Amino acid sequence: MLRDRFTGARLLTPPVVLGPLAVDVTPPTADGLLLAGDAAGFIDPMTGDGMRFAVSGGELAANAALDALADGWAGVQARLVRERGREFRAKWRFNRALRALVASPAALRLAGALAPIAPSLFQAIVCRAGDCDRGAAC
Repeated sequence: MLRDRFTGARLLTPPVVLGPLAVDVTPPTADGLLLAGDAAGFIDPMTGDGMRFAVSGGELAANAALDALADGWAGVQARLVRERGREFRAKWRFNRALRALVASPAALRLAGALAPIAPSLFQAIVCRAGDCDRGAAC
């Protein structure tokens, strides 16, 4: 739908790229402070996970806040860190590995050679990147 609007488009300046944007966060130790969203840890949104991490991370932080209100702050932050790890660890690893692969010219050449031979492998990678492998057909 937008193709026609960009037929005459041209670069005005060279592209600017920042990255990698993975940021690990040291969990807080102050009672009453819980981190959620990007404040709790950020990953370059190459695979589009920003919203999923934000919403799921917000739910985890909300549950931690409810625990703190019910039972006090002892261990709440440590449990939240464990829950975030349990929820996101596999996808964090996948995203970091994928980012490392696309940063490697040799890996990209290999992927280009393998794509016509093993398209189902690349379909599986795309499905995993988009979380389509979590129960829905990709």
